[in-house]
Amino acid sequence: MVDNDTEQKAGLSKSELKRTAHAQQALGERLARLATRQLRALELPEALFEALDEFHRLPKSHIARRRQLQFIGKLMRDINQHAIERQL
Repeated sequence: MVDNDTEQKAGLSKSELKRTAHAQQALGERLARLATRQLRALELPEALFEALDEFHRLPKSHIARRRQLQFIGKLMRDINQHAIERQL
């Protein structure tokens, strides 16, 4: 049995999938630049809020922060990005 997401993604080219992933990560970066107080005002899933909070606690190491942003981008796949962009 194949779910609708898999069928939909199967129709997209590799380039389109990459563009989508980069857009998700860019939105995650925008969220990461917000203060915790501003993040609480947004209607974010708890897992995404915790990942963003963890990003703020990481040292300024480029590698650690980049890895966390990739994880945030992964979490962004499961949420309505347009709703978050409207709230921003």
